[in-house]
Amino acid sequence: MTVANAQTLERMLALRALPTFEGLDDRGMAAVARHCSERVVSPGEVILSEGASMDRTFVVVDGRVRIEVEGAVVARSERRIGVGILGMLAGYDSERSVVADTRSRILVVERDRLQGLMAEDFSILGHVLRVLAREIIDTYIKLDRDYRAPLQLRPLPAHLDIEGRPLHFVERMMAVREVPAFGRSSLGSVTRYAKLVRQRWVQPGEVLWGEGDPASSYVHVVSGELSGSRQGSAARLSYGPPTMPGLFGILSGREHRWYTATAETTVCALEVDREVIFDLLEDDFDMALLCLTQSARRLIRFLEMRDERAGTESAERE
Repeated sequence: MTVANAQTLERMLALRALPTFEGLDDRGMAAVARHCSERVVSPGEVILSEGASMDRTFVVVDGRVRIEVEGAVVARSERRIGVGILGMLAGYDSERSVVADTRSRILVVERDRLQGLMAEDFSILGHVLRVLAREIIDTYIKLDRDYRAPLQLRPLPAHLDIEGRPLHFVERMMAVREVPAFGRSSLGSVTRYAKLVRQRWVQPGEVLWGEGDPASSYVHVVSGELSGSRQGSAARLSYGPPTMPGLFGILSGREHRWYTATAETTVCALEVDREVIFDLLEDDFDMALLCLTQSARRLIRFLEMRDERAGTESAERE
């Protein structure tokens, strides 16, 4: 084995510490490893400052780093532990500092280089999207609490005041543009996408799909509100415009619905077959990247909710 191959293999083993890359095939893993760089840092050296742009993530190969918030140590990470991958994918600024606790060797994954690799090889981006979507669903199921998407209902834009009539083609394009992940997509992609959606009216109390049904499509909510419920749980998901119920299930690779979707009001929705989104994301990298960013932000929010609940439960026990 050559020195270069041995180095790539060691990096691949280290990168598997990042859950985001778990299950990525060896070819993709090797490509990511070759796009990384290594640093040796001294004790006390600041690797990432609080408030700085999270334009990179780290894996500790040897040594130990500490995580600080306003100067207070909140955690330590040792060998084979990754730091900051979700924040980097979400495009957030760091809420913590990362400081070398000992002389350490770290593997650095830069956002720009990773995005460049994803632009060349969609299978890597698709894998990361699938992992995030699975984590979003699994984390929510464990949370078992109400959640509204979007967090606040938005008024229906004047150009989508449909009043029970069919949407014409331009209106379908406008409805798609309301979704953050589609808002900056190319006109060609949105045009192609709008040709493949079909409008559905769902009446109050009507079940759009049931838990366990085949996951063959997802919808854009143009107007109205849907709720999601699961057997054995009192928690409710609420979906208003311009959300896309069912999308994370499709992106995660699930073959069956993980909740029942029911119309709470009269709903105008655009239904999309599962094959459409993958073809579109593969052809439009900017759209795929926005979808990745929004997915990372949703997962971070659910993890924050999990931590908030854990803190509340701990305080109640005390």
